Amino acid sequence: MTTFYSPDGNPEIWDEQPEGYITVEEWEAARAAEAAEAEVARLAEYNKSENAAARKLTAIDAETSAAITAGFDYVVADVTYHFSYDASDQQNFADSANVAMLSATGLSGLPASVTWNAYKNWTPEAGGELVRLNFGPADFLNLYVGGALAHKAAKMQMGGARKAAVAEALERGATAAEIESI
Repeated sequence: MTTFYSPDGNPEIWDEQPEGYITVEEWEAARAAEAAEAEVARLAEYNKSENAAARKLTAIDAETSAAITAGFDYVVADVTYHFSYDASDQQNFADSANVAMLSATGLSGLPASVTWNAYKNWTPEAGGELVRLNFGPADFLNLYVGGALAHKAAKMQMGGARKAAVAEALERGATAAEIESI
C-alpha cells in the first residue's frame, strides 16, 4: 500500500493512485515550490529600497552611538590622552561642566578642581595606562567643549551626513544594494 495525497491535501493509503491524488514525492515537491515562492516573496519585500533604507538608518544610528561612546582623544600639556565617553561619563562630564561654570561665578562651597580619569598610550584593543588628571574650572571647560562636545558633535555630523545620503539615494530610486553600501 502506498500513501497518496488527496486533492484536499490529506494523506491516504491506497493500493493504486486514485484520480486527482498525488504521490508523496509530488506532495513534497509542491511544498518545496511553495516554500521557494514564499522565500522569493520574503526576499523581494526585504530588498525593497525603503526597507533597505530603514535597516541602514538603524545601523547608522547604532554605529554613531558606538563611535560616540568609544571615547575621544584630547591633548593636555602636550600629551595625548584618551577619555571614556559612555553614557555615565557623558553625564559626569555635563555635571562637572555645570560645577565649573558655577565656580566661575564665584559661588562658594564648590570644588576648586576636578580629578578625571584618562588613559595614556590607549588603543581600542589593549586599552591604556590609567592616569588621573586634575583640572581647574577653565581647563575642565576647555576639555568638555574642545574634547567631549566636539567629539560628540563630529560623530553626530558624520552620522547625519550618512543618513542624508540614504534619504537622497532613496529619493533618486537607488537599489537596496546601493543603499546598503552607504
